[in-house]
Amino acid sequence: MAFDLDSYEPVQSRFSRFIEWASTREEFFAVVSEMLSAPGADICVFKTSILMDGVIVATGHAEEVRGQGNVNRTSHVENGETSSLGRCLSNFPLHNFCGTSVDKRPSREEMSKVQRMTTLTSDLGVTTLQPSDKAS
Repeated sequence: MAFDLDSYEPVQSRFSRFIEWASTREEFFAVVSEMLSAPGADICVFKTSILMDGVIVATGHAEEVRGQGNVNRTSHVENGETSSLGRCLSNFPLHNFCGTSVDKRPSREEMSKVQRMTTLTSDLGVTTLQPSDKAS
């Protein structure tokens, strides 16, 4: 699987643009993250929603597995929350926070997971991902 991880934007950059953009609007925006899995579980699932004047306008989900890759050895919960925020921002219908290219809709964090999963399945001799180079 050949893609350049550095060509994908981190969630923090997108979120900074969202904060800047939202501060210029008349509407009130809120970002709410919820852990859907049981605290302490090895598989962590997050849902993040953006609300505009109290109405949900975008949602994103993410799943991370404890111990899968370097970051998830210590921070699978934090990584899951960040990834769900990135997915939520890419689903936001009122403004493009994904940069200049639709091909770059996945965040760097999402593509890191693709890279981790590809390596894991290769190490196990299992092929489950196709080389589309895109997370969806």
